[in-house]
Amino acid sequence: MGRVEAAGVEGSLTVESSNGAVKASAIRGGAQVRTSFASVSLDGVGSRIDVDNQNGAVEVRGLPSADGQCAPVTLKSTFGPIRVTLPEGVGYTVDARTSFGKIKSEMPLSISGSMSSDAMTGKIGDGKCALTLADSNGNIELLRAK
Repeated sequence: MGRVEAAGVEGSLTVESSNGAVKASAIRGGAQVRTSFASVSLDGVGSRIDVDNQNGAVEVRGLPSADGQCAPVTLKSTFGPIRVTLPEGVGYTVDARTSFGKIKSEMPLSISGSMSSDAMTGKIGDGKCALTLADSNGNIELLRAK
């Protein structure tokens, strides 16, 4: 299958693809993406995000900022990195795990339990929304929006 591109979607976006990259922006609703052997890039999703990618990178930017709006984010990948760029003032309860990779956070995080380079549980801000990240054979990065 070929590449899937979407922009300016007024509702929610659902994509199921094999061997095709997914690039979407300005999605007013949520996004549910399943693909393999290619990257997923989401920018500006207004609600729940659920990505399951086999053998490809996942990058998410443009999450709602500190206006009281937030939605759960669940990202899974194998053989590719996961990068999430978070705006200032957001609140997420983070559960990040990887194997054969490392976890890096630019965001201040209150850790609960033990922390290692491949597993992290904690809160960013008030922890209002769930941020679940699972990767095999790839790094996980929590980046600060510029």
